[in-house]
Amino acid sequence: MRTPTHVWGTLRVRQSDLAKARQRLLQLAGERSSEDVLCPRTSVPDSADRPIRGSLYQHSAVGIEVALGVTGEARVATPGEVFLLKPNQILVIPRGVFHAQLASHLSREHTVSWLHLDGSRAHMGDSAWGPAGRPVPGMLKLDRALELNGRTNVESIGSAIVNELGSRDWGYHQAAAGLLRYLVCILIRRLGREPSLTNRIAESPSIPGDQRKWAAIQKALRFCEANFRRGISHAEVGKAVGYSSRYLSQLMSAQLGHTLADHLQNLRINEGRRLLEDSDLSVGAIANAIGYEDPAHFSRAFSRHVGVSPRIYRRRLTIP
Repeated sequence: MRTPTHVWGTLRVRQSDLAKARQRLLQLAGERSSEDVLCPRTSVPDSADRPIRGSLYQHSAVGIEVALGVTGEARVATPGEVFLLKPNQILVIPRGVFHAQLASHLSREHTVSWLHLDGSRAHMGDSAWGPAGRPVPGMLKLDRALELNGRTNVESIGSAIVNELGSRDWGYHQAAAGLLRYLVCILIRRLGREPSLTNRIAESPSIPGDQRKWAAIQKALRFCEANFRRGISHAEVGKAVGYSSRYLSQLMSAQLGHTLADHLQNLRINEGRRLLEDSDLSVGAIANAIGYEDPAHFSRAFSRHVGVSPRIYRRRLTIP
C-alpha cells in the first residue's frame, strides 16, 4: 500500500530544521550493537484489516521506514510483534508491513524520529507522545517532515539493509551498518540542496479509539489508493465506506491531521512526481494518468504542493 497519509504541502525550511535533521542522521549512522537494530519478521502477512488496539497511528509502510528512538521508550507494533524502542535503537520496517505506534504505557513521554524511503525520495520527521491530562490520556504530535529529493534510489539501499538483517548471515550486522552509513551520507548531502518542508500535522488524540471509525478510515485510504488515478470524487469515497464525504473528511482530519481532499491530492501529486522522475511522459500525459482532466490544474496543484512547477522539478533531478 503506497499511502503516505501524513505528508502534504510545503513550508519554508529553517536552519533549525536542517540542524535537527543532520543531528538525527548522524545519530542513525552511529555505532550500536546488533541487539539495538530491530526488524520485523517479514513472514508475518500484512493484516491491515486487523486493527492494532491502542494505536496512535497505524498504516502499511510506504517504502522502507526506519524508526530511531530519541527519548523515552516507544512501542511500535506489527501484527506479529511489539517492539520496545529505546533511545539510540532503530527499527527497520520493510515496505508493506502493517504497523502502529502505540500509546505509551504509564503515560511516559517519548520521541521517535522516522525516516521514510520511497523510491528516490526520502522524508524524515519526529513523532512525540506526551500526557495531556483528562479526559484525553495523551497526545501524539507529528512534526513537520523534511523532504530530501535526488535521483539515487534510496529505497533500494533500505531494502538491502532489510535483506541483511533478515539473513543474519556472517557479517550481516557490519554490512547493514555500512549500508546505513552510506544512506546517511547521501541524505546529508541532500540537506544542502534545497530540501522542502511539509506542513505541521495537527495534534491527534491518543485513541484506543472507536475501532469502527478506524476501520472506516483504513477502508477509505485503501479505496483512494486503488482509484485515485481515475479522478474519483469525494462523494464516491464516502459512499464506499458508508459515510458522507463531509463526515469522513472531518474524521480523517481529527485522526490523521489532514482532510480527504488533502489525502487525494497528496496521492496524485506523489504519483505525478514518481512519473516525472521515472518516465518520459509529457506533463499533460502525466496529469491525465493521475486523474486531472486539465493539465494546467495539475501544474498549479503541483506548484503549490512541491514549490516548483512540474517542468522545473524534472529539470532539477540531476543531483545524486
